[in-house]
Amino acid sequence: MLNTDFQHLRSRYGSLGRGAYESLCCAEGIGLSKEKASALNDKLEIHPEDLESRLMLLGYYFKFQNNRVKGAERQKHIMWMLRNRPRDFICGTINVTWAGNIRQYYSETKELWLELIKANPKDAVIIGNAGCFFIIAAPCLARQYLKRSLKLDPTNDNFQRALKTVDEIIVRNKLSSN
Repeated sequence: MLNTDFQHLRSRYGSLGRGAYESLCCAEGIGLSKEKASALNDKLEIHPEDLESRLMLLGYYFKFQNNRVKGAERQKHIMWMLRNRPRDFICGTINVTWAGNIRQYYSETKELWLELIKANPKDAVIIGNAGCFFIIAAPCLARQYLKRSLKLDPTNDNFQRALKTVDEIIVRNKLSSN
């Protein structure tokens, strides 16, 4: 049954491009039942590289990000994505971002992004995805990494939009602090 679901997703969204497909897989996961999420977790135990299952679970657990127990499950999938696929579009989206409500998870994720940047100092996508991760909790740091990423690849529309968003957040934060 699960394979049929993914075939349905591929036929419905596959032509949109990889980033849109990844985001829509996450969106589909939001509506998963507890049983279906459990089945996907079991499937990942056997096939950890099954990206569609992992993306759907990221969507499923997104709604529990402030719950310590289920937040830990979400964190497990986030860390897997960063260790194995940090260049994927989804790693630069809200699906892999912590708002900082559970500081332990934010700190773990932050440390891994910093390690990835250090190991890949000329990779515009990894640096840009890291910048996107920091937008909510550390907008000034996000701005620094997004600008660095755009110096390496000035044509990346996603990171240009993210930089605009960060600049708006920084201005708003300055106005509200006055």
